[in-house]
Amino acid sequence: MRSVASIGGHPIHPGMVAIPIGAFTMTLVADVVTWATGNLGWGDAARYALIVGVVGALLAAVFGLIDYFKVTMSEAGFRIARWHMWLNLTAVTLFAVSLWLRYRDANGWCVPGFVASTVAYLIVSGSGYLGGELVFKHKVGVMETDREATELGQKDAR
Repeated sequence: MRSVASIGGHPIHPGMVAIPIGAFTMTLVADVVTWATGNLGWGDAARYALIVGVVGALLAAVFGLIDYFKVTMSEAGFRIARWHMWLNLTAVTLFAVSLWLRYRDANGWCVPGFVASTVAYLIVSGSGYLGGELVFKHKVGVMETDREATELGQKDAR
């Protein structure tokens, strides 16, 4: 079940998701600091982190979609991949709405934008868990060595 979107045998999608995850985490931290202190400088940081996160998530999605349509998966793996995709699309939409709300606000930061991005962050967290399930449990995007494939075959035969 080797990843089709890969460089030198290394799948691109899992590496790319670190960018939006980090940016969305920074958004949450900056939002909490803004809310707690009223310092709108942190609100600006949250907004800029959101831009990086949304762009990074859309780029990562391109490679995730390639694997979604090209990698052979079990039915259970495909079902998890579908949930992973829909949850991420929902979250990125909420992050984009949050960004739009922030740009509409005179201060560049608002509670509705904070709420939208926080809900989106919770969704991304759940989706990330499913992404881990795909890799570690269903071996999606994993290139097994001959020895590992043999050992897996022996375990299945038991």
